[in-house]
Amino acid sequence: MSESSLLGRLDVTELLTNLDYDDLLADTKWDGIQDEDGLGERLGGRGGEVLGALVGSALGALLGEQVVEGALGRFVGGNDDE
Repeated sequence: MSESSLLGRLDVTELLTNLDYDDLLADTKWDGIQDEDGLGERLGGRGGEVLGALVGSALGALLGEQVVEGALGRFVGGNDDE
């Protein structure tokens, strides 16, 4: 299964909603910190950054591959569609 089809099936909202932050932070220096300190927002923001970087990287690679294939086809003459 390709990386792009996996990303298409990923429901980021559901993933972040279903994270158990208490389990995630257990036995860390943040264990026991309450949401009134904005921990949930900070963790959600960081999780969004990480997932955004992964999705952006995959999309960038896919677009880059298509652009390079198109450019090579034009310059090398390997595209039979023209």
